[in-house]
Formats: sequence, structure tokens, C-alpha cells
Amino acid sequence: MIGPRIIHVDTERGWRGGQNQVYLLHRGLIAAGVDSLVLCRANQPLAARLAAEGLPHQVVGGALSTCWAVRRLAASPGTIFHAHAARAHDLTSLALTGLRCPLVVTRRVDFALAPSLRSRWKYGQRMRICVAVSQAVKAVLVRGGVTAERIEVIYDGIDPLTAAANSAGLPAGRILVLCSAAFTEHKGHRHLLEAWRVIEAAGLPATLLLAGRGELEMSLRQQAADLHHVQFLGWRDDLPRLWATVDLGVLASVEEGLGSTLIEAQFAGVPVVATTAGGIPELITDEQTGLLVPPGDPAALASALMRLIGDDAARQRLGAQAKLNAEKFTLTVMVERYRHLYQRIAAI
Repeated sequence: MIGPRIIHVDTERGWRGGQNQVYLLHRGLIAAGVDSLVLCRANQPLAARLAAEGLPHQVVGGALSTCWAVRRLAASPGTIFHAHAARAHDLTSLALTGLRCPLVVTRRVDFALAPSLRSRWKYGQRMRICVAVSQAVKAVLVRGGVTAERIEVIYDGIDPLTAAANSAGLPAGRILVLCSAAFTEHKGHRHLLEAWRVIEAAGLPATLLLAGRGELEMSLRQQAADLHHVQFLGWRDDLPRLWATVDLGVLASVEEGLGSTLIEAQFAGVPVVATTAGGIPELITDEQTGLLVPPGDPAALASALMRLIGDDAARQRLGAQAKLNAEKFTLTVMVERYRHLYQRIAAI
């Protein structure tokens, strides 16, 4: 094995972009010869995916189980822990109290840090490095009191797939517009459905596809009940392939750490309409790889979507540039950045 042993901790329920990134990073590190293990919650999608592919992992239950597992694994010399979500950060920090094992934390959201003792403890000296998934997230961390020297920006990476998606049930003969995002408030679906109402009123031949699940699903379905060309796809495990079947992407986030689904769109050569929230402008350049609008502005969102729905040439031009831009966000680049980071920490 190459370099130190890396123990990833992700105790989240369900499957979102963060869990996909843990899976991809772990798989990439294993392929590169790194000793990598994932601690993850039993009976959840991340554990199921790792088990199906035979990737090293250890399942845990609640908080106590997680802390005991971390303490046991910390006994091995040369171990670096990597927490991938807020709860994992809490539990790993607590479990490592009094030990010298380095802790790396990845922060994927651009929410402001809470001005609390708990937050100062979490982001204090117990944490060796905080990885921000965008410059926007780094700026939030700095405003929250984390020194810039202890922040590393590493963009998410995607492993492009070319096989066809299962397109059964998708409408033929219409422009397909895909939004892949969890149904949570900060993803801005309410604004997107308001914008889509304008598009349907204009009679444009387009269908909005919503891929994902979340606590707002029922209320969003109610909001879309009288819209004729909105389709809820549920949770999809073939998103990179699904992107290859659609014509246009959209992300209406009001807050966003990065938006890795937009990388998947770019790999497929799909232009997107997105907001300027958080790290999105670090992925999408307005008028070059997509169109950007202010967050929380359904009218601007509708205008940008109508422009690209009605302009095949513009979609093709922006999509071609997006595909070129995607090469900066490959899984290989992300894995190498993390591998060098781990090696640097191990050498201290």
C-alpha cells in the first residue's frame, strides 16, 4: 500500500452528492494503491454500494458505535481520519479526544459557521486541515474564523460514464430539462417550479425532469400538480448516464457549496442554467458553458431557460464548451489532490 492509512467517516443516511463523492474518492484511492477504509452507517446506500463492489468498509450503528470504532482504528500508527459530513465531524472529533491522529474534514456546504463554542471546538486545533469543495466555501470558513493556511480547496470529481441510461418513461419529441438535486429548501425547487409555470404558459415543447428525493417532495408535488410537463423521477442511481439523454440542465439553488451534479452535466456535454449561489460560478462560466442567474429569481430563471429551450445552436455551442471544461473536474484529478494532501499531513 502507498502512504498512510486513510479512514473515511460518513454516517449520513440516504444517498446524496456527498456520499457519491466518498464512494468515488475511496474507490479511486484503492485503485491508486492507498490503504483506505470507510466507516459508514449500516443498512444505508453507501454501505450497500461499497459491499456490492467489494470495497473495504466497516458498518457502524449510532454515535457510541461510531466513536468506539474510531478509537479502535486510531490505535494503528500512521492513520489519518477523514470526516465527510457534519455529524461525522462531530463524532470523529469527540472520539479522537486525547489522541494524536490527524483529522481531515471536508466541508461541502456554504452555510455560515455557527458562532458557538461547539463550532470553535470542531474547527479548532483538533482538525488538521479543512478541505473546502470551492473557493466560495473557503471564504465562508475564513469568515467563520478558520485560518486560510488550514484550508485546502479540492473540487469534487466525477468518473464519466458513456453507457446509455434507462430512458423508459421519458417523453419523446420534447426538450428534456433535468434538475438533479435533493428536495431540500436550499436547492430552490420552489423557484424552479414558479419559473416552469411561465415556460408552460408560453407553450414551449419542454419537459422538466426532477431527479431526487427529500423532505419537500410532497409539497413540491402539490406545487406542480397543475403543471402538465413536470415529471418526478425519484432517486436515480444512473445520473451520469441520465445526463447523456437530456438536452438541458438546471439548478436553482439559493445556497450551494459547489454543485457536483453540474460536473456530470458538463461531462455529458449538456449546457445548464444555474444560479450564482456559492461555488456554482466556479463550475459554470456565464455565456460560455451555461447561463447564470441570481438565486431566488424565478423570472430570470424562466427567461434563461426559455432562451436555451428555443435555441438549438446555443445549446450545442454551450454544451461543447462545457464538455471541454469538465476535464478540470475528473476523478483522477480529485484523487491525486487528496493523495498528496494525505502524504503531506503524514510527513508532519
